[in-house]
Amino acid sequence: MARGRTVSHEQEAYEAWRYEVERIVAPAYRDRWLALVVALGVVTGVGITWHAWAATDGSGGPGLIATAAGSIGALLASLFLVTRAARRRVFRAAAGVLARDFPVQCPRCSASLEPLGSQRCHDCGANVRQAMGLVVVHLSDAAVRRARWRAAARHRLRHIRPTAALSPPLWLSAAVLMLGVIVAGSGALGASGGRDPLEASPGVPREPAGDGVARAIGDGELGSTPVGETTRRRAPLLIGTQVLASRAGGPYHELAVIVRVREHTAFVVYAEGSSAWVRARDVLVPEVAVADAVEMFDGVRFVPGIIRARLGSALLVDGAWSSVSRMRVRVDATHVGGEGRTSEVPPDAWVEARVDDAWHPGVSVDSIELRQRVVLGDGTGRWFGPEDLRPQQLGPGARVWVEGRDEPHIVAARVGHALAVVAPGGDRSWTSLARVRR
Repeated sequence: MARGRTVSHEQEAYEAWRYEVERIVAPAYRDRWLALVVALGVVTGVGITWHAWAATDGSGGPGLIATAAGSIGALLASLFLVTRAARRRVFRAAAGVLARDFPVQCPRCSASLEPLGSQRCHDCGANVRQAMGLVVVHLSDAAVRRARWRAAARHRLRHIRPTAALSPPLWLSAAVLMLGVIVAGSGALGASGGRDPLEASPGVPREPAGDGVARAIGDGELGSTPVGETTRRRAPLLIGTQVLASRAGGPYHELAVIVRVREHTAFVVYAEGSSAWVRARDVLVPEVAVADAVEMFDGVRFVPGIIRARLGSALLVDGAWSSVSRMRVRVDATHVGGEGRTSEVPPDAWVEARVDDAWHPGVSVDSIELRQRVVLGDGTGRWFGPEDLRPQQLGPGARVWVEGRDEPHIVAARVGHALAVVAPGGDRSWTSLARVRR
């Protein structure tokens, strides 16, 4: 109320009704910590978007900005619609309360009063004011009088259910949903998030060393054929995700898993067992689909072929089953964008097969009666009987032998096909399913 201005009882009563209706619509609308929640949500949203943009080395900027802007716009629009619908509902309910008759009683002694605008109680002598269905004891202090009008309106509206519109819990939930949409839009890989999956494994190094395995150079590796535009988009750097990563920044990419991120680089473990740091611009989404043009390593060189079928890590390339551990793709090779990001594998297809008194991990791709055809991690495919098969149980705590090493190792953590292993002497390193046996 402005100083020097006289406000009628009807105006005071109207303002009290409106204040209480707004309070029911938005219980915490005037709370200071609501502003803090909104501010933190905006700052966090901008931070997440910037981090995701930086992880893609700037290549996903337009898409990420569009995702973030769309998420924020959808958030504001949904909150506006919820609030408008809640306000209409409460105003209708308040109008119904105003239209109903109610007993006019003295607020001080509860004695019955005549329904007149202003009067004095005959029982207690209180100076009473009536307006818009509200009755209060009149006082000269405007602040106290305003509080009494609001209390009277609150009492009349006590049966109306409060709404969640514009309340801090709703804003916080919406902000969390918005961040989830931004992260999902930036990843689109089924990522586990930005937390290092090995933080809970103190026996695993924070800076894993590579296995130092070199691959033979195939025809065209040196770039004799000009490289065209990539057929797959760049992937964000998110720990625990599967990607296609290049070697030394060349045109060829191999399937890998990100196990560590540092600025604009990622430490990846390739499906064949080696590991290396790669730049963000050399990491693509892991789209390996049927009809894709790929190259398979035959022990000497890479041979071109077409994928005819895929079951998880097992690939049928031009009539022969092999593994993704022996595959590479050229960035401009034939591929339909958006296809082949995942391949469903039945739980019982992940097996271990006995070869020369050792159990090797693999995927069962076919069966005839009791025999199953299994593609092992090293790319070879064989038929096995039930006595030579068992469910795959390669996880933390498993004791394995690593190809090229003389002593057994303990698996400290597993991220997809990547295994963090610890030697008896405490040496720690990364390898993959393609290079271990039990």
